[in-house]
Amino acid sequence: MSFIKFFFFKIRFFYQKIIKFFKLKFTYKIFFFLFFTFFFNFFAKSQIADTLKIEKDTIKKNENKLDSPVNYSANDSLIFSMDRKKAYLFGGAVVTYQNIELKADYIELDMEKDIVFAIGVKDSTGKWNGKPIFKEGEEEFESFEMTYNFKTKQGFIKKVFSKQSDGYMHSEKTKIHKNKQVHIKNGKYTTCENEHPHFYIKMTKAKIIPNDKIVSGFSYLVIADVPTPICLPFGFFPNSSKRSSGIIIPSYFDNNFGFGLKDGGFYWAINDYMDLKLVGEIATRGSWKANPIFNYKKRYSYNGDFNLSYGNTKIGEAGETNYEIQKEFWLRWKHIQDPKFRPNSKFSANVNLGSSDFQKRNSNTSNDRSRNEWNSNISYSWNKSPFNFSLNLKHSQNSVTEKVNMTLPEMTFNLSSQRPFQKAGKKRWYEALSISYKSRYLAKTEMPDSLFLSSDLKFDNGFLHEVPISLPISIGKGLKLTPSVSYKAVANSRFSRKHIENNSFKEERISKIKYQNLLMNE
Repeated sequence: MSFIKFFFFKIRFFYQKIIKFFKLKFTYKIFFFLFFTFFFNFFAKSQIADTLKIEKDTIKKNENKLDSPVNYSANDSLIFSMDRKKAYLFGGAVVTYQNIELKADYIELDMEKDIVFAIGVKDSTGKWNGKPIFKEGEEEFESFEMTYNFKTKQGFIKKVFSKQSDGYMHSEKTKIHKNKQVHIKNGKYTTCENEHPHFYIKMTKAKIIPNDKIVSGFSYLVIADVPTPICLPFGFFPNSSKRSSGIIIPSYFDNNFGFGLKDGGFYWAINDYMDLKLVGEIATRGSWKANPIFNYKKRYSYNGDFNLSYGNTKIGEAGETNYEIQKEFWLRWKHIQDPKFRPNSKFSANVNLGSSDFQKRNSNTSNDRSRNEWNSNISYSWNKSPFNFSLNLKHSQNSVTEKVNMTLPEMTFNLSSQRPFQKAGKKRWYEALSISYKSRYLAKTEMPDSLFLSSDLKFDNGFLHEVPISLPISIGKGLKLTPSVSYKAVANSRFSRKHIENNSFKEERISKIKYQNLLMNE
């Protein structure tokens, strides 16, 4: 009952207020009307703005949407399944997304999950054609079957074949990760480009880090599908275009010496100025060869390479009449000095020497195999006025005559013309006297190439020096007299003595140092 009284009391109160409002003057009525109109308009706008703001916040971006469209085409036919949200591409199918391109004769594209499946097509003869070829940027590989997710950038591949740096990778099962690293199972690594390689390193499992390295578990060498006892508990192979140390995978060969491996070994990047490559070759009939290659280069100073090959060559079969074992070698050295480096001195080298038959049996170029003459020269020169010095080591050999000629060394030392009595001031007649010095040393030999590098080498040595002296004297107008004298001396380690015996000339070679001098007026 009290509640009803209170309700009627409030109604009566508002009624009295309204009656008083209408009894006010007209100006007050206008003021109250404008005030209430402004208040309700402001309140309504704020409510509308808040409502719109809430509705805007409720809109969420679809995070599953791809960043770029997926384009696809096929040469044969294309079938859409609206209920499964899939596209089936037949014959020369191509799917592209950003920098990713996938080609195959059959591709199945799931447009809801953004997953693509690709495989080749078997023809009537049982041969698989149009196998999937996947390309992302510069990376490209071929496989038998693959599944790839454009959203996560992960994939699973069967029987993949890809090029990795200087080698090729085969694997039964491969998984691609988002960071582009690859895990493989039952892999093969080889430098043979054939789909079925002649030789390879069999790996139970491996991990490929692009542009860095390949790390494998237990691995072993296989030649002609025959496992060998050469194995490693783990493997490390460089996989980078940059210089880095690592194992060099050999290549396969088959020739008159049998079949085997060549150009395999180890590469050592010593520093920014030099590197060393140790490679070798081995054949089933017993021949082998070792080949260290040293390269060096210092910018604006010098550069060169040193290449030595040494091997044991077996010709024919043991027990046959033509069976022969030969030890052969060949040395190449080239050194070039920058003209701006040490302008007062210069050192250069161009060396080509070795066994006569080495190039015929081992060279890869027809020019080297047919070449008969080989020459070498190592030279050093120094010049600082008034002195100059030069040193030369020379070699020449002929593979037809099997003769080798060497000059080790040829040296010259000279002093340009000097005037020892010349002084400043008034000129005296004897101040014009000039003196110079010339000298030359030579040691050379000739031998068959079979004695090359033996301890029985004998050289013919000779030394010559000369001291010219001259004094120009003026004896009148336009007349000048220049008397001169020259001192010469020669030393030889061997000389010839000729005599007549039984009415014929005989020449006797005497190994003895003989010194002769001569004073000459010129």
